[in-house]
Amino acid sequence: MRVAPGLCAVLLTGVHLTGCLHRESSEEEFRQTRELMRAEQFDRALPKAHAGVADAERRQDSIVAWRFRNLEAEILLGQRQPKKAMELLAKEPPEGPPWAEIQGRALLLKGQAAYLLSDYTTSQELLGRAAQAAQQAKSASLAAEVELRQGSLLVRLSKFEDADAAFRHAQEAELRLNDPYLAAFAMGNLGFSLMTQSRYDEAIPWFDRAQEIFSKLGTVESVARAAGNSAWCYFRLGDFERAQAGFEQSERAFAQTGNRFEQQIRLGDAGDVAFQAEDYQGAIRQYQSALAVSRGLQADLWTTLWLNNLARTCIELADWECAEKSNRESAEVQSRLPNAASKVYSLYNSARIAAGRKQFKEAEQLYQQALRETPEDPTTILAAQTSLADLYLETGRSREAESEFRSAFAGIDRRSASLVKVDYRFSYVASLIKFYSRYIDHLIETHQPGKALEFADASRSRVLSQRSGRTDTVQTRTAEDYRGLARTEHATLIEYWIGWKKSYGWVITPSQVKCFELPPRDQLRSWIEQYSKPILASRNPLDAAPEAGQKLFQALLNSTGSGKRFIVVPDGELHGLNFESLPSPEDPKKFWIEQAVIAIAPSFNYLLSAGSMQKFSDRGNLLAFGDPEPVLPQYPHLDFAAQEIDSVSGSIKSSRNARLTGAQAIPAAYAASRPEQFEFIHFAAHAAANPESPLDSAVILSGPPDRCKLFARDVMQVPLHAELVTISACRTAAARTYAGEGPVGLAWAFLRAGAKSVIAGLWDVNDRSTAQLMAGLYRRIASGSSPGDALRATKLEMIHGGGAYAKPFYWAPFQLYAGARL
Repeated sequence: MRVAPGLCAVLLTGVHLTGCLHRESSEEEFRQTRELMRAEQFDRALPKAHAGVADAERRQDSIVAWRFRNLEAEILLGQRQPKKAMELLAKEPPEGPPWAEIQGRALLLKGQAAYLLSDYTTSQELLGRAAQAAQQAKSASLAAEVELRQGSLLVRLSKFEDADAAFRHAQEAELRLNDPYLAAFAMGNLGFSLMTQSRYDEAIPWFDRAQEIFSKLGTVESVARAAGNSAWCYFRLGDFERAQAGFEQSERAFAQTGNRFEQQIRLGDAGDVAFQAEDYQGAIRQYQSALAVSRGLQADLWTTLWLNNLARTCIELADWECAEKSNRESAEVQSRLPNAASKVYSLYNSARIAAGRKQFKEAEQLYQQALRETPEDPTTILAAQTSLADLYLETGRSREAESEFRSAFAGIDRRSASLVKVDYRFSYVASLIKFYSRYIDHLIETHQPGKALEFADASRSRVLSQRSGRTDTVQTRTAEDYRGLARTEHATLIEYWIGWKKSYGWVITPSQVKCFELPPRDQLRSWIEQYSKPILASRNPLDAAPEAGQKLFQALLNSTGSGKRFIVVPDGELHGLNFESLPSPEDPKKFWIEQAVIAIAPSFNYLLSAGSMQKFSDRGNLLAFGDPEPVLPQYPHLDFAAQEIDSVSGSIKSSRNARLTGAQAIPAAYAASRPEQFEFIHFAAHAAANPESPLDSAVILSGPPDRCKLFARDVMQVPLHAELVTISACRTAAARTYAGEGPVGLAWAFLRAGAKSVIAGLWDVNDRSTAQLMAGLYRRIASGSSPGDALRATKLEMIHGGGAYAKPFYWAPFQLYAGARL
């Protein structure tokens, strides 16, 4: 007898008619319960699933009973109750082909429970068995869901490439099977994998797509998780405004659903944003709100975290009473926790409080006690060493301070950031920079400005090495070496250090090294923002913000003398400032570029190590990449990229030129084109900077979405001999910058690969002006000018030509970065 799909066969005896009706009723009940679960109404779904099990068992319908049992376990997992889910599935379903899909789903759920319990070995084994059962049952939907859960496990095992492939395949399969719910989960998980790899700009679109689907499905909590994850990406990218908005949206949604556990996490995340933005009062409000929720939940582990963060914030405000109260409460809660990993934080906070109250003997004992701890997070140990050295200095024990600084150095050299867990790497590098900054303060305070300069310059490479997970040897040069560099380059060298408490500048000429103190960091930042705002609004800053421009020049360049040629090593916020756009001291209605020749360098040690490069025997040998096909939504088509490639290629005429555009401009084509044979390499494409993993900064080219990026780490593996690499793209010169870091994005990568110089952009200029500037640049290079002279002459032509393009918005984003002796 042929039976309509999903219906019971009505046999002639009629005995099974009641069973058939029960099965149909159970199927409808199952469907409704499953819809409640997917709508994340777990409290309503759980009793219905439990009742479904009981009813089916009473009727001795084993298959229906197991379907409801699996559904009940899935609901428990949705409520983050993996132990109960595992207990429910302790007894396995019967063997045999009719049971294959039910057995596969039970194995899948047990594998997911083991994952949530951090038992990854068991999870891997159970998910492998679930995949075999799905294959036996010929269930494409179950196979896709198993692959989705296996992807999450691969992320935890740091097998990111395999995880990303699993998520992409799973979401494609779920879309084919018309299951948008699981497809959205796969998208969100792919975003989470990319976020874990610090590939934040790639993760955000996946979270946004997942959020859009979940919104249509009405799954409020999944929308909130996607929004929270996206906010975390913006936080790490330094966009505090979007991060704060995303965390607040996520927190409101969890408050609406009554999920107070996740609500307190989002409140705390918002507190972290405020803390990083130095809005300490705002941070306190958020941490107190998170604390109130975690206490109500008796979530002791989270309670200690918020109390520690509160203590840390009160310390920054020198509110010792608030700090001590929060820290004492944290210690009390920790005493109830087995193997409290956060003990070292309380010790460190106690030491800082004692030091703040001038109780130096007690503070010293507490710092030393913290240093005897062995936490997996090395951040607090480094911070304790820095603070202990500070204490010694404050109490006049300079010899012991120097010893503590040296001890910290030894620890840094032993501990590469690549060995630090991803969870702690961001804070570890920030602590590393604080340590360097404090030691430079010490050297200046002890009248050793030359040694401070040597250390500041060397630390740039050290921080880059740590941030990139590399173990490069840093050769420290002397101040005398820098004077020699100034002599051979016929230039004045300027180096800046934007410190944690104080900031400095050094002017190096053939005859002397002079150190001067800069205004506070916040003051510099304010002037830079005031001066940059009209530039980015396409206005003339000399008219719109003359006072800020003159203050910046006085602070940064007034001590440089009357030289005409300058090599500048910027730092921190100064990386976003084009020094050429500052007002001329000779005529405040003119830009400094009109009287000075300026190049930017990653460090003077780097220039000394790179030496001079041999020139090509003949000029005019160009590799041009550009006008790629847009594949990622956040990087749309560049309207004038094709025109730019035409003008550049037209200026550098050679039978040995290579031009890769459109679909040909894929990342793999870069190494295949043998870039070492070209004197000039030009990119006309978008670029993305990665602030936490600089070697994951990339040029965005053509190809599949997961293979359209030419990463900085890949660029560094291909040796170059180019006189010039131009990256005519958005935000290429550096990632978000920190004190002592230097340019760490694509500009650095091409210099490290061997390019003599790099021209890269500070902000977006998707305009015909860029094509015009590049045409003028290469026309002058083809006539024999050096890249630096050609770039300056082209900018001056735009300035003196008048009209819109005379404004810095159009010419100032492009800077020359020197990687070898000029």
